[in-house]
Amino acid sequence: MFCKECGKQIPDDSVFCPECGGKVAEVPAFATAQPAAAAAPASAHAATGGAAFGQGMNLGIILGSLIIPLIGIVMGAINLRDPSPAKRKAAKIWLWVGIGAGAFWIMVNLAGACAGGFDY
Repeated sequence: MFCKECGKQIPDDSVFCPECGGKVAEVPAFATAQPAAAAAPASAHAATGGAAFGQGMNLGIILGSLIIPLIGIVMGAINLRDPSPAKRKAAKIWLWVGIGAGAFWIMVNLAGACAGGFDY
């Protein structure tokens, strides 16, 4: 068989020319399909949806969210798409604690500013 691009002789089963890199034939369907093993989850952890967060981490993020609301909002938003229902449940709690704490801090600051308590 000869390459259509450069005219060099190439093996009959070639898809691309080894000389010029030109495409000689269509790529067979079996060559582009992923093997079944590659389509499987990378680990048993991913296959089971992952374990729930530890109690210490859960409590830490909740307490951190009360001080810095953005922690709960960001961690909640990141973990809402996790396949594990336990992680999604924790993410919802973190998100709501972060939103609630943020609203509380805004109200406290507005109340202080309106009362004339803050002289910047």
